[in-house]
Amino acid sequence: MGVFNDNDKNTINEARKRSSLNMLVEKWLERLPFMKTDNYDFWQEYQKALDEMIEKDRALLECIDSLFGNIDSTLTWNLSK
Repeated sequence: MGVFNDNDKNTINEARKRSSLNMLVEKWLERLPFMKTDNYDFWQEYQKALDEMIEKDRALLECIDSLFGNIDSTLTWNLSK
């Protein structure tokens, strides 16, 4: 006797026929580099989000450094970039 009953096996086989989440995300990502319309530019928005994230990280590291001193010279060097 197997682990799965016939209904479970049918459900699994049907799920295997459908696109996986990985395949759907890959298809979505493949079209993103060309996502530019009159009102939206993916790469410009992406760069803006990255810049904001980096600035938040920089501020956090500077705060940590001011509280605890120079923990790692590499962190201080990366902050200056």
